[in-house]
Amino acid sequence: MTRFEEKLRPPMLARPDWRDRAGLAFFAALAIVAIGSLYEPSPASALGSPNLPPLVESLKDISPPAALWCLSLLELVKAVSREMASYYLLPALGMLVALRRGAIDLSVWAVCGFGGLVAAGLINAGLPPLAAMILAGVVGTGVGLVNGMLTSVVKIPSFIATLVVGAVLVGVMRVGWPGGQVRIPDYAFGNLLATPSATLLTTRMLVVGCVYAVVMLAMMVGGWSLWQRSVPGNRLSRSGPSLVLAMCVSGGLCAIGGVVSVMDQGVAPVIKWPIEDLRIPLAAIIAGGAFWAGPGRSLLAGACLPAALLIAVVWWEDGPQFTLGGFELQIVLLGLMVIATQMAIARATSSRFGDAYCKAAAALTACGTVAVAAAVYYPISVHASLVAVTAGVGVWLLGVIIMMIARSRGGIAGGRA
Repeated sequence: MTRFEEKLRPPMLARPDWRDRAGLAFFAALAIVAIGSLYEPSPASALGSPNLPPLVESLKDISPPAALWCLSLLELVKAVSREMASYYLLPALGMLVALRRGAIDLSVWAVCGFGGLVAAGLINAGLPPLAAMILAGVVGTGVGLVNGMLTSVVKIPSFIATLVVGAVLVGVMRVGWPGGQVRIPDYAFGNLLATPSATLLTTRMLVVGCVYAVVMLAMMVGGWSLWQRSVPGNRLSRSGPSLVLAMCVSGGLCAIGGVVSVMDQGVAPVIKWPIEDLRIPLAAIIAGGAFWAGPGRSLLAGACLPAALLIAVVWWEDGPQFTLGGFELQIVLLGLMVIATQMAIARATSSRFGDAYCKAAAALTACGTVAVAAAVYYPISVHASLVAVTAGVGVWLLGVIIMMIARSRGGIAGGRA
């Protein structure tokens, strides 16, 4: 483990209550704005469909407006569930697990692609899909073990070690699969569940949900006890094995996520670059991977992750489109705004630094970020949205400036003391 991981991993605070409350308020505001943008009223003609849910069917003759509202709400729940249970959730959870140990796993994209290719090859060789998924997870765990050993034993910073491992995997995929992709037979995953009538969407959501639930259960029952054995005020567990374990879990989750991607698309592509879709790290950041501090807060971060993924996906779809070298800069913008807000909240709720300047900075950065998200998710017109986004960014920048002033004042005061 290097000094970088020591600084990045969250502290074990004795009383993080105020940080939790402020952080959850900010997170809830972003989630409500994102979920609300997915709501679309159902047209009156939808009540004529022969496949209406029982609740809507019973309300159709009694109160058509109530039936339409229920139908719209059910469609919203379906849309939210589809986004939250996408295959992105598993690599995002892997990155979150690593981030809770202070590590930045930049091999998640390469491991996803590699796991998908391995599983596709095994399925084409006649192996059952479930067995192929398990073996791909084992391969991903092995890659995570390499990442953990390079960081914990060789003392290479995690973002460098994982980036190098990811680049090596990309090279291996390009050489080993010159065709650029591997297709699997249609309905290869059709018999994965016991119910043959289950659709691929249902299968995917159940697989993702089960894997996510297993990891969350492991956190809940003490599977990550090494992370919790720390004296209040210190960092999370200082032992190297916990970092290696976190990287192994991250690798396994990413590889299974790659298999789920193949389930969705019917093809395992060879990725072109070590770093690709930035929605994965954005979801881990919004969920508070490096923010929540205290006993059991890894579980809290994991619980926030599905909604954080939804926020990232909706922002990616509706946000301003700025690309550079294939990367979505709008993802970087929201990530920077969230990181600055979390830093401001952490400082404002600290017993050492929580003065009026820090509290003002936290309020301004949080309000500015939520205002920008609301302006993007609910566009009235191009001009009005541009004005609202500019105003929100301005408020956020003001909060950042105040936070920097507060930090300099704190440094001066500490030096005089």
